Amino acid sequence: MNKYLVIGGNGIIGHYLTRQLVEQGQRPMVMSRSADPSLVKDVLDRCELIAGDVTDAAMMDHVIAQHGITHIAHLGALLPIQADADPALGMRINVEGTANILTAAVKHKVKRVIIASSKGAYGSPRGRHGHPEYLPMSEDTRPYPHTVYGISKVASDQLTAWYRRTHGIEAASVRFSSTVGPGKISRHGGHYSRYGGMIENSLAGKPVRIEAGGDARSDTIYNGDIARGMIAALHTPTLRHDLYNISTGTGISLREFADAVRRVIPGADIEVGGGTEIRGSQSVILDATRAREDFGFTADPSPEHIVRGYVETMKLLGLKPAV
Repeated sequence: MNKYLVIGGNGIIGHYLTRQLVEQGQRPMVMSRSADPSLVKDVLDRCELIAGDVTDAAMMDHVIAQHGITHIAHLGALLPIQADADPALGMRINVEGTANILTAAVKHKVKRVIIASSKGAYGSPRGRHGHPEYLPMSEDTRPYPHTVYGISKVASDQLTAWYRRTHGIEAASVRFSSTVGPGKISRHGGHYSRYGGMIENSLAGKPVRIEAGGDARSDTIYNGDIARGMIAALHTPTLRHDLYNISTGTGISLREFADAVRRVIPGADIEVGGGTEIRGSQSVILDATRAREDFGFTADPSPEHIVRGYVETMKLLGLKPAV
C-alpha cells in the first residue's frame, strides 16, 4: 500500500495536491512548519496534518520511517523576497532541506520523490526567449538565476539529479511556470499575486489599475493543474529525466487575463496599461513537451479556466477576497 508525504501540502499549491490524493482514495501525511489547516479544512478528516521542518534531518528521517512513506511530494520553500533578505536561511531551507529529504528517502527506500522547483531557476529571458518571440525554454536551457531563490532552486534541482545518479532513487524536480491560485494574497501580501489581485479585487467590487506591462506574455498555469502534474510524476511507471517543466507551453498577456476576469466576474473594473516591461516579473514561456511525452501531462492554458478554477476554490473553502 502506498503512503504519501506532501511537504507543504497545506500551502497555496500543495492543498490542491492533498485534495486530489484524497479524491483518489489516499490518506496523505501533510507536513509544514505552520500546520495551518485553513486551505485543507474540507479534507482535514481524510489526511494527517503535522508540524515539521525540512531542515531538521532527524525529524525527516523519523517521519518517513514511522509512517512507512512510499511517495514524497516536496513543495516547501522559502520564497524569493525572504530568501534574498536572508540568503543563509534560503539555502538552508531550499537546498539543505532537499538533501535531508532525499537522504532519508534513500535510507528508507522511498519509491518516488518529486521536488518542486520554479521558473526562477532560469532567470530573466535572453535573446529569442524574451520579447517579442518568447521561444519556450526547455529543461536544457542554461539557467541564469538572478535571485537567491533562483540560485537555491538550481542547486536543489542539481542535488536531486545527483541523488538519482548516485543512489538510484526515483526522483525528479519539476519547474513551475507562473502559478495562479487562492492564498497568495492572504499569506504573502501583495507579492507574487498580480493575477490573483485582479480576481480578488474584482470579487470585492474594487477597481484594478495596472499601469504597464499589458502586452507581456507569460506561461501562466492554474495551481490545480500543477498538482495534477506532480501526481502524474509521482505515479508514472518510469521517470526518464530528472527535471521537468510543469507548464502550459504557451503564453497569455495581462490584458488577455483581464478580459477573462471581466467575462467570469460581471462588473469587474480593470484597466491595464501597455508595454512589455513588468517590474518584478519574469515573462517567459516554458516548453511543456517533456512532461507531456513522459507522463501525459497537459494543462488548459485558457485564462477563463484559471479564473473559474480560482473562484470555485474560494467558494469551496469559504475564502473572502484578501484585498
